[in-house]
Amino acid sequence: MEAGDIRSDEGDARPGGGAARGQWSDGGWKSTSPSRRTVPSSPRLISRTRRAVVETVGDAAITLSFSPRVQYAIYALLFLIGLGMRLVRLGDMAVHHDESLHGYFGYQIAIGNEYAHSPLTHGMLLFELIAGTFFLFGDSEYTLRLSMVLFGSALILVPVLMRKQLGDVGALLTSVMLTFSPALFYFSRFARNDIIMAFFIALLVVAMWRYVETQRYRWFYISAAVLALGMATKETTYIFVVIFAAYFAWMTRYEIRDVILGNMRLNEISPMGHLLVLLIGLTAPFYAAGIALFQDLFGLTLAAVEGIPNVATGAPDGSTATIVAATITLIILAFGIVIGAWWNWRRFWVALAIFWAIYVVVMTNFGSHYPGVITGVWQSLGYWLAQHDVRRGEQPWYYYFLLGSVYEFLPMLSAMGIAAYYAIKTGWRSIGLVAISIISFAISTTLIYTQYHHNPEPPSELLVIPFVVLAFVTTIFIPLTLNTSRFMQFLLFWAFASFLAFSAAGEKMPWLLAQLTVPFIFVAGHGLGTLFRFVDWGVVWRHRGWAAFALVPLFLIALYRLVFFEFYDNFDISNSRDLAQFLELWALIAFCGICILLLVQSAMARGFRQVLAVSAVALVAIMFAFTSRAGMIAVFTHGDIPKDMLVYTQTTQDLHQTAKEIDLARELAWNKSDFSLAIDTRDGFAWPWSWYLRDYEGVGYVSLEGQGASVNDNRTVVVINARNHDNVKDGLPEGFEEGRHMIHRWWFPEVYKNKTPGDVWNGLINRDLLRPIADFWFHRKLPTDIGYIDAYVYFRNDTPQAPLR
Repeated sequence: MEAGDIRSDEGDARPGGGAARGQWSDGGWKSTSPSRRTVPSSPRLISRTRRAVVETVGDAAITLSFSPRVQYAIYALLFLIGLGMRLVRLGDMAVHHDESLHGYFGYQIAIGNEYAHSPLTHGMLLFELIAGTFFLFGDSEYTLRLSMVLFGSALILVPVLMRKQLGDVGALLTSVMLTFSPALFYFSRFARNDIIMAFFIALLVVAMWRYVETQRYRWFYISAAVLALGMATKETTYIFVVIFAAYFAWMTRYEIRDVILGNMRLNEISPMGHLLVLLIGLTAPFYAAGIALFQDLFGLTLAAVEGIPNVATGAPDGSTATIVAATITLIILAFGIVIGAWWNWRRFWVALAIFWAIYVVVMTNFGSHYPGVITGVWQSLGYWLAQHDVRRGEQPWYYYFLLGSVYEFLPMLSAMGIAAYYAIKTGWRSIGLVAISIISFAISTTLIYTQYHHNPEPPSELLVIPFVVLAFVTTIFIPLTLNTSRFMQFLLFWAFASFLAFSAAGEKMPWLLAQLTVPFIFVAGHGLGTLFRFVDWGVVWRHRGWAAFALVPLFLIALYRLVFFEFYDNFDISNSRDLAQFLELWALIAFCGICILLLVQSAMARGFRQVLAVSAVALVAIMFAFTSRAGMIAVFTHGDIPKDMLVYTQTTQDLHQTAKEIDLARELAWNKSDFSLAIDTRDGFAWPWSWYLRDYEGVGYVSLEGQGASVNDNRTVVVINARNHDNVKDGLPEGFEEGRHMIHRWWFPEVYKNKTPGDVWNGLINRDLLRPIADFWFHRKLPTDIGYIDAYVYFRNDTPQAPLR
């Protein structure tokens, strides 16, 4: 079989059977079906085709000098390291508000109670996984997070399946970054579905590109299965599906044109076209709720906003709206099925059956609540469209730039450097797009922020929107113009488009960084693996080129000292102390100059390319050390203390330890059935107490807000919001004397909001403004106090208590 010849698993290439015959050429995919035009198989064309196929799956693979068995041992070691990092002290951190929701409802499923799908808490798979671990290993803070640990650890091994595309070195570097990534590390120990989504999206990319390379339909069906699991996990799948479909549509645009014009049959399109059919055919009905964006034109409420009585957020309001929503969904579903059947009814029906079987089982909680399919298909998107303008968290558009600069600077800066390298390599076409993108972003942000802060009336949308659209479109198109492999183009497109989509979304949260980081890690792994090809390591070692590894970090340390160098007050060079400081300044300047001269001398002797490559590797090593440190600090030093942006808002150890004290008091009580609690519900205090008190029978969640609020006489423990404390404490029943102050929840100070481009520029050039940024980046010193909301806990005097060990 020639390099470009595409056959089905059984080797049959019948046009009617739907197996595509064709070849990749410089112009794209060329069908060679006997029923249509045929491309001559000349030696020159075959040579070009083979070269194009190689470029399709990736840059030239960089092989290692040791055996695959040793490589697999390294992967196994990375997996064990990652697993161990994620399991250590897993149950020590206080349970976050969102974790308590997921844990409580997972516990209800585990004990046999029903839990129906709600788009507020995303898909059902997370709850079923948590319920499974509770059923097998018991319910605790440790088992609450165990599923996430397993998915986060499994993610480390995904690059093993892409060694051919990433190269041996690139795949190993990708696994290393997946192991130590701060965002992936932290949220692998956090009971949310974002790490599960990160795994599914990475696995979907593997399955799709393995299908492009091998054309084996097993990968086509695996893609359908992973797609269903993603849809049943979280709505961010919708974003990634659009990104992947847009890429495949662009790559097969000429085939789509030929199909529309009748010059090609749909079953003759290339494998990327097959995947486009798969994505559209399976997921089209899930986007039906998008019509709600235009619901005002129809005079209907197709996706209700929050607060409409007796109508779930994101659901249609009224029988007419429900009929319209159902009709639109069924029409789009039929359209997707027709497209798939037109391409290859036999293959598509198998994928369709796999997809819907998985989705229905998961979303109905294994058949216990069938409306979960309906709410999943319509409300999943409808809810988040209705919530878009709410903008929970109210984070600025540059939020992920901030998070990336603090935690994921290694993959993100590497990806930007790789894109810049290929843009320069490509020429003015790509450089021009980069320039237009940067200028458009600068103009649009200036219009939105600078004018807004100086004028109570924001600038007209007609003035802002064109620049925003231009910036987004040019940024997305940059990867598609780069002179590199199709696989690298895809990775860059995935990374940049994801970043723009998540930045444009109304709700921005730190846990979404886990999904956003993955494509950048794949870009960085692939690109850095290619970097190793530029370096002749034997020559570097023999000619002491390794000295650059020492010079680069020493130069950066000296440069840092220079940036923040300040003379003592009332500087007098005749003073010995001030003279020493003056000499230190010149020593730093001289050292930086010597480092530059040594690097230039080395470059002139051994070539600038080699020295630049070695210096780049040294910079990567430094960034890796700092990014690993950032993850360790976020997880083990702070964990549930919001001195890290990843922590965001978090339950305190006060509450966590108080819950343990309540457990101990109940264990020591003579009559456990009389052990009763009252929890003030103001400011959402019911969570995470609902998790901690999940198996308590005598718990009352009561509002103690306002005059006349009181607590029943039979309560053993009372938790009162500090804002209600003064009104309630004097009216407590007899037996309650002194309450203990407790911080319920605290959050990271959001001093970074509402910044203009001028603020950013001043922060970079003004040392007084730059110093707090450096203090936070290196030492996590905060410029202001942590925000919090507190409470008081009362134990009745006759409550048995013992000191916690």
